[in-house]
Amino acid sequence: YHALSEVCGICSLLESSGAKAFHSMCHENNDDEEENPMGASERFLRQVQNFADETLVRECNGSNHTDKSQSSLATGCASLMMSLSLQLYTCVKSEHSDKEEEDNTEEDYEAIHEYISDLAEIVTEFKDVISDSSKIELNDDNENPMASMATLVVSILTSPIGGEDAGSKNPVRASASKLTREVIKMAWSGAISVI
Repeated sequence: YHALSEVCGICSLLESSGAKAFHSMCHENNDDEEENPMGASERFLRQVQNFADETLVRECNGSNHTDKSQSSLATGCASLMMSLSLQLYTCVKSEHSDKEEEDNTEEDYEAIHEYISDLAEIVTEFKDVISDSSKIELNDDNENPMASMATLVVSILTSPIGGEDAGSKNPVRASASKLTREVIKMAWSGAISVI
């Protein structure tokens, strides 16, 4: 968690100093009325990082099981969000890419933002369940956060973002997928520890 936080912090610092990220160069012509997907993903990431930091402080101050399980969930989910957001920096058009590869890159870009958004919602659902154990009795309108987490994990692992893409010979994508699979284990373990 701490290493990924440092890397994401350095990327943010570079961008605030005027450096252009690859993803912003790829999507600078996006003049939609809706919120910039990168801005929304960064906002979700900051929210979950803040929750992770709060739970780590509580864990240091008191060492009960609930604090440890909450910090495990929060740091695992924040790490997963950071590993996904780091993959946005590989969204660059090369002169050798074909139309199909560019379409796949655009689909991956959108999927990453969707995964980050979904994970932020899942963390919020877990926080609600943790804060009010009576919410465990869910009605038809609410979904169990553990089921949502399982669905999201399966979606990520079966996508080129988190899974093995046999047709790809891109070593950067393979490394990013490996990192994502490793932090999925952390996030899943954290979710299980909350139960």
